[in-house]
Amino acid sequence: MPKRKPAKKPATRPRKRKKQSSSKLWMFIVAGLISTAIIWFILSYKPSAKLPSTQTETSDIAQKQDKAAKDKKAKSTADTPDTDAARKTPDLEPTIIAALKELDIHDNIYKLQKKGNTVTFKVPLDDNVYDLNFANMILKGRVEKAGGRFVSAKESRKTQTLEFAHDKSDTKWKVELYYDAKPYAQKAPTKTLAIVVDDFGEIGGNLLSGFLGLPTSVTFAIMPEYKHSVYTMQKAHEQGRESIIHVPMEPIGYPQT
Repeated sequence: MPKRKPAKKPATRPRKRKKQSSSKLWMFIVAGLISTAIIWFILSYKPSAKLPSTQTETSDIAQKQDKAAKDKKAKSTADTPDTDAARKTPDLEPTIIAALKELDIHDNIYKLQKKGNTVTFKVPLDDNVYDLNFANMILKGRVEKAGGRFVSAKESRKTQTLEFAHDKSDTKWKVELYYDAKPYAQKAPTKTLAIVVDDFGEIGGNLLSGFLGLPTSVTFAIMPEYKHSVYTMQKAHEQGRESIIHVPMEPIGYPQT
């Protein structure tokens, strides 16, 4: 029998290894270039010098701005006249005028003179209405209540000159009181009615409550050292009511003496 010839294998194309190797190489090169560019950008980047890079720098800038604002305000205050200090300087003139009005003496009756640091009031008094001592007492009381200080007094039979001062002022205030009824000649006479309820101190309870319901212009005369004396005085004071002390005028040993 004749021998069979071995079958030929089909021819196959050779693989393109060279081309695939070249593609992979280019990918590595491109990736390397990109990585190099990123690293170079990170290393070469520097923050702008104009912007604060830390919290400390931000705080320093805020402090400088605050200091500049305070300096500007201080300069503005220095350039402005200190009117507040002048406004706070004590002045007893309004107090004296108010005391004179309380005595029903208005600005058309007294004279006001100012010379240097001295303010002088020349005040005539109608001796049919007020005496010098009473006017003196009212003026001194009101001035001292306002923080003023009584300095001195000069007195004669028909005149009194009072001098006042204030520890926080260089001004001196003088009030010259003298008898002169002429300025009051055209003034209509006034009539005053005073109501005084006597013998308080012994009564209490509903009876006292009823009296306390009277107008506060009614004066209470209170006898001292009785059961309700102190309480009555306190309630009258709370109401703003005038109260006077009721003192027996008979001598010790009365009625034998």
